[in-house]
Parts: sequence; C-alpha cells; structure tokens
Amino acid sequence: GTQVISLQICSAITVSPTSLVNGIVGTAYSQTVSATGGATPYVFTVAAGALPTWATLNASTGAITGTPNSTTTATFTIRATDANSCSATQAYTATPVCPAISITPMSLAQGTVGSAYSQTLTATGGTAPYGTWTITAGTLPAGLTLNASSGIISGTPTAAASPATSITVLVNDANGCQGTQVISLQICPVITVNPATLINGVVGTAYSQTITATGGSGTYTFSVSAGTLPTWATLNPTTGAITGTPNSTTTANFTIRATDANSCTGTRAYTITPACPTITITPAVPAQMYRNNAYTQTFAAAGGTGAYTWTVSAGTLPAGLALSGAGLLTGTPTALGISSFTLRAQDTLGCSGTLAYTVQVRALTIGNLVFQDNNDNGSLDAGEPGVAGALVQLFRPGADNTVNTGDDVQVGSNFTTLAAGAYSFTDLIPGNYFVKVTPPAGFTTTSGTPATTDNNVDNNNDGDQPGGAGTALFSPIINLAVGAESITDGDTDADTNLTIDFGLHALMSVGNVVFVDVNADGKLDFNEGWEGVLVQIFPQGTAVTGAPAGADMTDNKGRYLITGLNPGSYF
Repeated sequence: GTQVISLQICSAITVSPTSLVNGIVGTAYSQTVSATGGATPYVFTVAAGALPTWATLNASTGAITGTPNSTTTATFTIRATDANSCSATQAYTATPVCPAISITPMSLAQGTVGSAYSQTLTATGGTAPYGTWTITAGTLPAGLTLNASSGIISGTPTAAASPATSITVLVNDANGCQGTQVISLQICPVITVNPATLINGVVGTAYSQTITATGGSGTYTFSVSAGTLPTWATLNPTTGAITGTPNSTTTANFTIRATDANSCTGTRAYTITPACPTITITPAVPAQMYRNNAYTQTFAAAGGTGAYTWTVSAGTLPAGLALSGAGLLTGTPTALGISSFTLRAQDTLGCSGTLAYTVQVRALTIGNLVFQDNNDNGSLDAGEPGVAGALVQLFRPGADNTVNTGDDVQVGSNFTTLAAGAYSFTDLIPGNYFVKVTPPAGFTTTSGTPATTDNNVDNNNDGDQPGGAGTALFSPIINLAVGAESITDGDTDADTNLTIDFGLHALMSVGNVVFVDVNADGKLDFNEGWEGVLVQIFPQGTAVTGAPAGADMTDNKGRYLITGLNPGSYF
C-alpha cells in the first residue's frame, strides 16, 4: 500500500530578548518581545505561568505593556508562533521595584510655644495618594501631632524644643512603596522684649534707652527687624542700648528683634516721636473715587511752620493713585475695594501731623439682558431665552435730559450680546443715562407694554420703540446714584442697576405641502399637491376640539403657510 505523508521541518526560531526589564512601580511599562528565524508574521502567547496582573501582551506585536502596581514577582513563558505554525519559547521573570520617594521639607518652619503651628509634609516620586504617615524615630514636641492621612504636623506646642529636635518620618504611596526622611523641627520659647514703650525724648537732649529680653537661652543679640531707627540714634547689638541726640521731630517706627543663643527670637515694635506742635490735615473725608475715572484731591495742613512735605506713612493708596510731595492725590483708580492709608504732612522743622483715611473705590454699573419674550407679556418668564447679536449702546442725555436727541453722548463701546443675551456697562459715575438696543435680524418689535420710567423693577421690558417695528429700542432715563440702586436684581450691590431688560417679540410661521401620494413612492411628485385642505395648528397639550392657534387652506399646489405664531411647541 502507499500513503502520502506530510513532514514539516521547522527552522530554529529565536525569541528575544533573553530577559525583561523589571520596571518601576507606578511608572508606565513597555517591553517588546520579538522573534527571528521563522516566517513572519508571528503570534505571541503566554505558554506557561502568567503575566503580572497589571500587564497585557499584544499577540501581534509582542508588546508587554501596563503600569506596575506592586513589587510582586511574575514568572512566565512567551511562545512565538510563525506563519507556518513553527514556534519557540522564552522564559521570563519580572520583579518591579519601588521608586525613590522623597519627603520635603527637611527642615520645618520654626514654631513658638503657645502659638498654633501647622506644617505640611509633601511626598514625591511615588504614586499618589500618599498616606500612613508615621514617625519611626524621635518624638514630636509636646502639643504637636502628625496626621497619618494628610502628613500635616499641627497643634499648639506646650513645651520648647530648642535647639531643634530630629524625627524620622515614613510615608506610603498608593502602591505600598515607602519613603523616609529625617526632619528637623525647632519650637522656640516665648521671648519677651522690654520695655513695652520707649520714651520719646526731646530734640537736642542726649537720649538713652536700653532694650532687654527674657525667656530665651544664653546671651541675646539685638537688631532692627523692621522700619528704621531715628537718623540720630544707634543700637548697641550686645547691650540693647539705643543712644544719640534727637535733631528733628521726625517719627521713627521700628521693630527690635532679640535673638537668643539658639536663634530663637522675640520682637517688639516701637515708635519714637520727639515733641512737636500739633499739625492738622484737611479734608477729613476725601472726594468719592470711581474706578477708571480720573481723580484729583488736594490735601492741606495747618499748625506747623513753612511749606509741608507730604508722604503716605502707613497703608496703601488705591491702585492707580499717587500722592505728590505737595499733597495732591491724583490718578485713575483701577480696582474696586476699600483702602486704608495714613498721610503725613511734615513742616520745614521736621514736625509732622498725620491723618488716617479709609476710602472706597466704587464702580456704578448698568446692565441686564435682552430676551425673547415668547408670550409677548412684557416680562421675562421661565424658559424664555436670551437674544444673541443685539447691539447695545449706553448714552448720557444732553441738557434736555431726553432720550435719543442730538445732544446725547455715547458712553463706552458698543456691546453685542452673546447667547445668554446679557450685557453690562461698568465703571460709570453718578448721573443720568439711557440704553439703546438695536435688535438682530428676525426681531422687529418690542414686547408687551414697555416701562416708561426708571422703576428699578427686574425682568420687565424697559425697551420702548418710538420708531415703530424694525427700529431701535430705548430705555427710560436712568438716574444712577451711589448706594441707591436695586439689591434685588440678581446681586446685593446697591451700586449696580441690573434691572434694564429688553424684551423682543418675533412671531413664527409654519408651512409646507399637503399632497396625495398617487404613486405611493413616499415623496411629493409633480401635480400631487392637494388643494383646499384645511390645515390647523394647536398648542402642545391642547385638545383638537379647542380653538387652533392658527389655520390655512392649501392652494392649488397643496401649499399652506400658518403665520403669527408665538414661539413654542405645537402639533
């Protein structure tokens, strides 16, 4: 007998590489297994063992990818099978390693006994979130604790740790990898600087006052930590003695810092003002300031000798304003808010007077929205949308205080509404204004019965249309006053009038063709229009036995058009 026998002799296939990189926990892993010696393409499979739980094998490319989430060792064998079903294998072992996790800061901010303390430790290098913060060596100063979840060291220290103490902190990342760091923390005792105040001294008479400190360790070193000593005075850093002879009545504000042997400090602020006559400053209340509007205020002084030199001795002027040496406050305020500052007027002998001010930069605003008044009732109702593309302009009426006359002056730039229909004109000063709205295409008439006076009512139509359909809308004259505007117009700011709304009404139309589909092809063909059919449209939810919202009779081509409909849903 005879038999045809099939015999395949496979070429030697080599699977590479011989080993895989282990990878790092929390870092994306990619290693490609390849094969040579056979007929391409190859198909790669796991022949024995199992891939790490976090990894996948691409059967076509041989790519092993994923993100290690533990250091667990995985042992497995990859088989590469060529186009002729010949195959070879390679055994692998992958053991991811943890990344280096760093903890910062290494040196914590200095604390003080009796004062609330909070310092956050931060971990990097691993996979967030980090947790299980623990102290593995050393002890926190009394009164402080380490939050195991957040890594925040907080509390109110009850005992000093000075010089600094060291603790070792350990943290775990989301994959169980750990990092440690030795942290330095110093809690200082309360150091008291005395005396509480210094004598002012007298111009021309030798001055001597000694600063002392208690509560710290060892000897103290004294320095000026803020402000400056009087120009005539010096501070002995070893003894704390302030000495010299006053040569003017200039006020000096400064802070003395006492530093003990462990670098712990205590401070006390002092003021020295040699005797001088009383100098008064006027006015007591500056003129009102408005954002982005030019401002000028002149300050005057009395009671001293000769000309005065003006400075800001404390606080900060409103942004955009500057004080000249002659006492003239000028500029354009650029930011809203309350500012507190103190002005000093100094005469030719160095005597000075001061006056503290608190001023508020305000900004008056006119605005609200242009809306589509679907039911033409002159009010904004739920579901009625804003109108985009409306041109909004703000004007100040002239001497006639009348809307839309030749002496009107536009204020600011044109504003084109977006989808919400909102508009706003800000940085205004008190006075009379009116708003002009040019509707976009498709909106020809104002809605309802527009308001004719500045009534501060929100969500009603303020847009009169004296020129008739297709022309611009105008609000009434609006008297804008500081602190007198509506606080029920969407905010509680009495400097904003957000009640100037404009309702636009646009009637809609519905139409098409009624036809007899003679050839039953599901579409309108020539001469299939049906003449004389009554087409009625009803508001959604209305019974067909009721009155329709509109109707039309089809023409000789089956066409109909129902007009004069309010926006809404119909059937």
